[in-house]
Amino acid sequence: LLADLRGLEHTYGQRCPLPPYPTSRSAFLWHRTKCLIFTFLTFDTLRTFVRLFGPLGTPEGRSIFFPSLPLIPRYIFSTALTGVIGTAIYAYVSTLHTLLSLLFVGLLHAPPSLYPPVFDRPWELTSLTQFWSRRWHQLFRRPFVVCSWPGRALAGDTGALVCAFLASGVMHEAGMRCMGRGGSGWATIGFFLLQGVGCSLEQSFEQLTGKRVAGTGGAIWAWCWLLVTGQGFADAFCTRGTPGGTLYPE
Repeated sequence: LLADLRGLEHTYGQRCPLPPYPTSRSAFLWHRTKCLIFTFLTFDTLRTFVRLFGPLGTPEGRSIFFPSLPLIPRYIFSTALTGVIGTAIYAYVSTLHTLLSLLFVGLLHAPPSLYPPVFDRPWELTSLTQFWSRRWHQLFRRPFVVCSWPGRALAGDTGALVCAFLASGVMHEAGMRCMGRGGSGWATIGFFLLQGVGCSLEQSFEQLTGKRVAGTGGAIWAWCWLLVTGQGFADAFCTRGTPGGTLYPE
């Protein structure tokens, strides 16, 4: 259970969406090798870019909001950095998982079905709901679903969303607390709670119009929501020095 976070060999994982991937060993290894090259180069490029701004890319840390910039350029730049941080997180997690999948499938002859990709092309999102329920990694899907049960009992789907994202916020905040840099934690928890709000708004839109949030309009909406609400999380992430972590020895 500790290793099979998505429940790939358990009944609770039957509803966990999986990205498409080759099932033959040779095709899987080639597919994963290409993914590894892409995500590693992406992570390394973004990490190099962030380090251009001094403490921002070190364990010392600094804010993504540069007070020396005028107001509008300051927030344009912080929005861009929020996108960079999110992309770097995707590349980091994907690189680690792909390395493990190549090791276990390629060298230890594990079946590819045990190591499907963790992300499903998150840049192709067409709604917040789709992004968080399918395109972003689903490694903690089960515990968040369990945490949503009290909310569902109290307030239906909206309560379930709030509780699930609250659990996600608390978990991420606990992880960043390991940096020993303090902070209130509300920027992190607030970001995830706002994702629940955004998904609830999409549900309300569907109920009012009979149409799902999708297509180009849905993608623009989702990207804007993520980049605007994500700035507090990205700022806490950088202020605590989390981007100073490394994937490989230097």
